Amino acid sequence: MPDTLRFPHDILRLLYWLYFKPLTLRAYAQRIDPKLDERLRLWELSNEQRADPRVRHLLWLSLTLICGTPLVMAPLIGAGIHLLARAGVPDIAFDWIPGIGTAFGWIIGSIIGFWLLWKRLTSLVNLAFWGIVIYVLTVFVSLFLPDSISNLFGETLQNAIPQLPGSPDTYRILWYLAVGVAVGVAFGVAVGVAGGVGLVVRRGVAVGVVFGVAGSVASGVAVGVAGSVAVGVAWTISFLLFYFRLPFYLVELPWNLIVGRWAESAPPEKAARRFRLIPLYWDEVIWLPLWGLDHTLVDIGKKDRRLAQTLIADVAQSFRQGWAARSALIELTAYDLEQAQDVRAIAGVAGHLTWLPSTMPAELETVLPPFRDIARYVQAALESDTLYNKQRQLRDAYEQTRRVREGLALNDRRIAVQFGRILERWEAILSRQLMELKDRESIPNVYVAGNPLATNSKVFKGRHDLFLALERELATAAEQRPALLLFGGRRCGKTSAIKQLPVRLGPRLIPVEVDMQDAVNAEGAGGLLFNLANQIRENALTHRRLKLPELTRDALAVDPYPTFGAWLSQVEAALGERWILLCLDEYERLQEMLEAGRIDRRIFGYLRHIIQHHPQITLLLSGSHTLLDLPRMWSDYFINVRTLKIGHLNEDEARELIVRPIEDFPLTYEPDAVEHILTVTGCQPYLVQATCRDLVHMLNDQNRTHATLADIEQAFACVLTSAAMYFDELWRGRDTDDIQRSVMRAIALRQDVRRSGDPATVNVVLSKLVQRDILVETANGYRFRAELVRRWVEQQGDSG
Repeated sequence: MPDTLRFPHDILRLLYWLYFKPLTLRAYAQRIDPKLDERLRLWELSNEQRADPRVRHLLWLSLTLICGTPLVMAPLIGAGIHLLARAGVPDIAFDWIPGIGTAFGWIIGSIIGFWLLWKRLTSLVNLAFWGIVIYVLTVFVSLFLPDSISNLFGETLQNAIPQLPGSPDTYRILWYLAVGVAVGVAFGVAVGVAGGVGLVVRRGVAVGVVFGVAGSVASGVAVGVAGSVAVGVAWTISFLLFYFRLPFYLVELPWNLIVGRWAESAPPEKAARRFRLIPLYWDEVIWLPLWGLDHTLVDIGKKDRRLAQTLIADVAQSFRQGWAARSALIELTAYDLEQAQDVRAIAGVAGHLTWLPSTMPAELETVLPPFRDIARYVQAALESDTLYNKQRQLRDAYEQTRRVREGLALNDRRIAVQFGRILERWEAILSRQLMELKDRESIPNVYVAGNPLATNSKVFKGRHDLFLALERELATAAEQRPALLLFGGRRCGKTSAIKQLPVRLGPRLIPVEVDMQDAVNAEGAGGLLFNLANQIRENALTHRRLKLPELTRDALAVDPYPTFGAWLSQVEAALGERWILLCLDEYERLQEMLEAGRIDRRIFGYLRHIIQHHPQITLLLSGSHTLLDLPRMWSDYFINVRTLKIGHLNEDEARELIVRPIEDFPLTYEPDAVEHILTVTGCQPYLVQATCRDLVHMLNDQNRTHATLADIEQAFACVLTSAAMYFDELWRGRDTDDIQRSVMRAIALRQDVRRSGDPATVNVVLSKLVQRDILVETANGYRFRAELVRRWVEQQGDSG
């Protein structure tokens, strides 16, 4: 780009920029003044800015183009028509007088109009604009109307056209000169004010030529053609030619196809140079699509992704050709994904797509991230050292693939078909790989450590005494059923037991599990009661296919407790002979809401009200604390609650879990190995599940089905790491204070616990640790109920 456009040297350069490089012209104009753009509204500049030589050069260049173009175009078109007539084309002629006269008139009018703009007299001209246009257009268009219509305006024309002396040619020249001046002033000022010099040069010259040339053509084509039709055709053709730049497009489209094929056939180092010969690099205003541009980008991209990224960025920033960039990105992305024909290729997809720009088409924004996630899952599976992790990561990849493929139906049809086909192929690849891994898995790993067991899980063992106690307590008349408290240490299986209630306590009972860890996130009593109502309705529908009345959040907004009570009465009426066991799991979390000020004591009074006045609703609290562990208020409100203890499994239950978690379990143990697991885990359900889980992982990796004592010890070592969250909760949880840690450390290291504090305090702490199932009292003092916990405290306790 030159530093300065100079008059007259750069007339053709400015003309080229106006028609083909408006963005370049904008950059040049804004270097002169930030307020300028490609419209070149020079008259809006201050007097000081007008003194800039670059502005004056631009002004003279613009006026030269505006005035000179009609003088060039009119003779050229006239000569062309004249040649057609000489060549024998019938019924065609060119009348030079209207064409030349209007062209000169346009020049004079444009100069006057721009002088008015330069002098900032636009308001005066704008007032007269519509009068001038209506008068001129009426007279001008009437000249080309058929005789039958023009006769209606004969008298008007005779009065409107002054009877000038001289020859008819002189009269006509002066008349068309006047028309050109009037139109030039009016159009030059009006469009100039709205658009600027650039717009006047690009469109104003076109309109000037239309008035002069199209008018003369319409006058000359007089034999056998109605004048009105000629004018309409001339205007239509002029609009299409000059607005959509069809003459240029008819050259640019084939040129684009030719250069595109030439670039596709070249190696990458030459393809870039050839590609930059396509029209969008030298014409910044191509309205119509350059067909084939996207295919060229795709073919180049298949050879060199980085080069394609650069070229696609150029196309994306071009005028109205961004569609080709979007299409090429989609095609190249699909091409990369289609090349993944096995799990290793799928894993490498994430790395292959790094060439893609950070900002992508909306279609890819929704599709591509899940593809990357699938690739990362597969990559993690391939890098995993254990069979279990390989299966888990591949299973996640398979599920993600299936979900994404099903969700593609909501996308554009092209995306759905193209990427859906890829996902279908990936799904088959992952399925085959999972089957191969399953064939290598000699022991199914059915153990679940950490998460509650699902309803009717085959791995749930024992708890017969608990369910017997529940049946006994709940077998009484509705008015005498007590509220219950299920108490036990953390990770002892409380939630898993609650999830078995739908299949253990008969069809008349509707167990409703409410996870209070989630429910207490409500901002107030209304939100909490709304959560309870939702859980009641969902559990009734899930477990007993019973649809209960709805309770909306808005209904609870004003007066939540009476509203909820009225809704409960409707629920009881709908229950018939059924009744609800409302299980508040982790019930202690209500204390957090109370301390945070999001609820008050009314919630406790209301729960007591439910116990006393809603006989078809039985309350079951479940947690790791008794009411005595909580503030006295709890005992005051729930004075008649019956406590049920849930602790470690008994040996028979734990042995069944180890040896026969499911039918035909293939894992066998050497003598004393099972007893060793029972002793070291203390039959704590979470530790038994974690030990067996890690043991199965280890044996599957070694392709063995028989466990030795050495294997068991190795599994224990794994559990000390894999179950670190469990041990850490026992050691640093909110229920464990410094004196408890001191006592546990002393017992783990076989030291004298009396050094941990005064005897009375130590005795209280020992009782709490026994109550929490961490310690057990023996004839020789206290020991850890689970040897595995002692080992962790011995190894990790000093860090606490």
